[in-house]
Amino acid sequence: MSVSHEHAIESLLKRNNNLELLVDYCFSHSHIDTTKITNNQTFIDNLNQQKSLLIIKSLSKESVDQFTNNIILKILDILSNTVYKICELTLITIHRNGIIWCDDFLEIIANDIKTSYSYLIDLLDTNHLNQYNEQLILNFLNDHKNSILFSRTLLISLLFKEIPFPCARITEKFSLIHYFSILIYRTTNYLIKFNEKKTPTWLTSAFIFIDLYEKISVASRRYSIINQNYRDYKRIWQWFDERTLQWYNYSEVHNK
Repeated sequence: MSVSHEHAIESLLKRNNNLELLVDYCFSHSHIDTTKITNNQTFIDNLNQQKSLLIIKSLSKESVDQFTNNIILKILDILSNTVYKICELTLITIHRNGIIWCDDFLEIIANDIKTSYSYLIDLLDTNHLNQYNEQLILNFLNDHKNSILFSRTLLISLLFKEIPFPCARITEKFSLIHYFSILIYRTTNYLIKFNEKKTPTWLTSAFIFIDLYEKISVASRRYSIINQNYRDYKRIWQWFDERTLQWYNYSEVHNK
């Protein structure tokens, strides 16, 4: 027999905490409050019915492409600290969409870098013609194009570590190293001329980007020379026998 909490309290009050009278009262007045049980069961049934009606649909390829092609870089412009998550998302999308999408996306980044470069160079030319003006220097350092150049440069630098050769190919195609070299030279001369200690946000990421490109360039050049000079050579893997203190060749199956 089940006794509700309210029924037990009522029995205690009416039988002055006497256990025998309490049990007798409960047996003789065993009216179970089924209202809450019924309500709870109805609520559970409604939940189960709603769950059965829910149909989880995966995102369509078109909606994902629209996000990665049109929105992802806009988010980066607004929230530059999301660059690491955006890099992860970009790598996943590259794995899903292939090398053609990868090249197209890298070209968008390269075009944004060139656009920012042209804008900042024009701004430097305009400021250089004027005499020292602290407000002009601050306008140059705080211009929104600096933030765009910083985020794009950092993003392509992060991608360089994961997909170095596609990034190097796009970098060479758009002559990004040439543009960065000019911009760094012009910017440093401008800041030194007016003894400005503050530096643009993109300067550090630009040096990192140039360093990564140089490493890949040297590595690919060395690999090309080795491949050209030793193309006909066959590797022979060996193992060392500690008992006889001699080297022995692996079988031909393992010499690949």
